[in-house]
Amino acid sequence: MVEMNFMPNETGVLLINPPYEHTVGRFQRLAHFTDPPLGVAYLASYLREQLPEVKTDLLDAAALNMTLAQIVGHIEQKRPRIVGLSSVTITANLVKKIARAVREILPETLLVAGGIHPTVLPNDFFPDMDVCVLGEGELTMLELVRAFLGGKRSSRDFSDIGGIVFFHDGEPVQTSERPLIPDLSALPFPARDLLPLDRYLSQYPHRTPTRRYSTMIISRGCPYDCTFCCSKQIWRREVRFRSTDDILRELHEVRERHQISMLHFADDNFCLSRERSLELFRRMIEEKVDVRWSCLTRVDALDEELLRLMKQAGCVEIHIGVESGDPEVLKSINKNISVPHIKEVFDLVKKVGINSKGSFILGNRGETRETILKTIDLALELDPTTAFISIMVPYPGTSVFEEYKEKNLITTYDWDRYNYYMDPVFQPEGLPASELKKLRIQADSRFYFRPRKILKYAFDAVRSGRTDVLMHSFWNIMNKVFG
Repeated sequence: MVEMNFMPNETGVLLINPPYEHTVGRFQRLAHFTDPPLGVAYLASYLREQLPEVKTDLLDAAALNMTLAQIVGHIEQKRPRIVGLSSVTITANLVKKIARAVREILPETLLVAGGIHPTVLPNDFFPDMDVCVLGEGELTMLELVRAFLGGKRSSRDFSDIGGIVFFHDGEPVQTSERPLIPDLSALPFPARDLLPLDRYLSQYPHRTPTRRYSTMIISRGCPYDCTFCCSKQIWRREVRFRSTDDILRELHEVRERHQISMLHFADDNFCLSRERSLELFRRMIEEKVDVRWSCLTRVDALDEELLRLMKQAGCVEIHIGVESGDPEVLKSINKNISVPHIKEVFDLVKKVGINSKGSFILGNRGETRETILKTIDLALELDPTTAFISIMVPYPGTSVFEEYKEKNLITTYDWDRYNYYMDPVFQPEGLPASELKKLRIQADSRFYFRPRKILKYAFDAVRSGRTDVLMHSFWNIMNKVFG
């Protein structure tokens, strides 16, 4: 038990998911999609379970479209003892602004940052922040809350807590590495009751029993080493799976307690274990789990038997990382897949009757105009239901960031510009940055502005009753091409 010296109804911990623009341009507000923030939702549920005497609250400022002033006003009203701010690279500047504002109005409040950006660049947050949590946060945050509310408010010396960097006597101090949680099934389900569930909008129109949409994971980690991905900085390339029973319990809860009927499995690589996947899908079919769902995976994780079971179990769309249509570029980014295999799997997905979303990255290491045109041609040939075509962003924590930094190819460290839809933040080696942007616009235009595609999207939206999703998607594309 934490010995508290404040009222039981007073907020002890406030966890915040800050907003950012998924798209930029004149139509950005009309194109706004948000996903439930699983990271802070897991933290909230774990703290409530382990420290029921401490009131933990959660603010999804992204879903609520809150401004900086509104976020700070909310914090001032709640007056929490600890503020935890989740941060990716694109939100890092805003997180620091929030911290500075809170420092002015609540100087005794402990400010904690967690997420991928604080993990890979903790010193970027000092002196604005008190503590940065490195990697997986549940156990670390629990120890921080216990320590701070239990007597370390004055000293703020957290040297005995592993897995953090804290600011002490004007210097950042890094503590010992914290082991990963061995049993994910021991964690409580995310605190969805603290989230504005009616504010989340799936990016695809599907007829479902309710309009509620959420996210979920069945594993943490990815064993692969793609040059553009920083997942390994959080999970260390170790993969841990939840038990099938635990996953099924959560699936029933999201449907029966929260009336959620559309899920996205946010694992880095769904279907990573074929046997576990087959067992899960069979159980979902047997138990008649009434949820439609989507997932992200690789082409080398899919086969026809698996795909057919996925469809029976409720899968309506699969997001597949293609990245490039050039074999040499695929090798240079450590993707370890081939173009013929990509084509084979997309044909299988169509044969089984599941929608697909292809992910394509332009401006990878070693790219030229010719290799990018191969990628655009492949996107048209594969013809997935939708395509996510972006310019490569060398995020901190990726191997390409370190390489480009060493080569002086990175042109800005303004984290607000580390967005898939903005101009490149690096100088490509094989073509001008301006040409790369033009090729991305060309790719979106050629893929989406085809009469057959436009008619299909309109038909799907009307058939599903989700014209709102169609309009969000329309403004998203308009931003990318004309914004």
